[in-house]
Amino acid sequence: MPESEAALCAEMSRLAYCPFERDAAAKDIVRGALAGIGFRVADANFFAVSKAKAYLATSERASVLAFRGTEASKPGDLLTDIDAVQHKWAPGGLVHEGFRDAILQVWPLIEPALRDTPGRLLFTGHSLGAALATLAASLHRPARLHTIGSPRVGDKAFTETLASLAADRYVDCCDIVSQVPLREMGFEHYGEFFYIDQRGVITPHPRDAVVEADQRSARWSYFWKYSWKWSAVRSRRLADHAPINYVSALMGLRENSAD
Repeated sequence: MPESEAALCAEMSRLAYCPFERDAAAKDIVRGALAGIGFRVADANFFAVSKAKAYLATSERASVLAFRGTEASKPGDLLTDIDAVQHKWAPGGLVHEGFRDAILQVWPLIEPALRDTPGRLLFTGHSLGAALATLAASLHRPARLHTIGSPRVGDKAFTETLASLAADRYVDCCDIVSQVPLREMGFEHYGEFFYIDQRGVITPHPRDAVVEADQRSARWSYFWKYSWKWSAVRSRRLADHAPINYVSALMGLRENSAD
């Protein structure tokens, strides 16, 4: 059993990548993994449209809505990510148009399932999934939002619509996705910042200078140790975005030694 809500949400975000919309065996993988910690997912609580995928897992103590992130093999997902024109958002402010279109497409399927959820309601997701979870939280307020490797979603006026929502935002070292879209384009992050350093140590709201120094060291170390290997991801900025790296850190499985 994960020792924290954040660790639970990181693992549920990772499981959201199982292709349950096209493979019954993938549903069994999700259900099997969650059954061991007391959660269930009804058939009706797997949600899939062309631009977004999610599932709702429930238990007596909590219900978790987990969104799937970007699938690099799916051109539609990549188009959603790069469609960064800002568009008016009904609850307030301006948001990333691609993310907006995706959540509005899947929301009619999800909203009815949230009307009677047991326990504490949590929203989560990794990458694109984190962006969709953030938008979902402005449509239906959960008890807490946990985002994993989230891009920026909207402008300052949008983040103000989430004021008072408890939210944790986890960033793994050099993760490039957490750095886009740029602030210069009018985008802001929402949530308390938790930084995962190159050793897997998690620090809440660290100083910018500390983060920058750790990232420089991490990129240099990765370049010498891994970038030349045929099977390795060429850039630490991309490697740090992998869901499993977030899960390992939040579950305390890193060796706490420099990568």
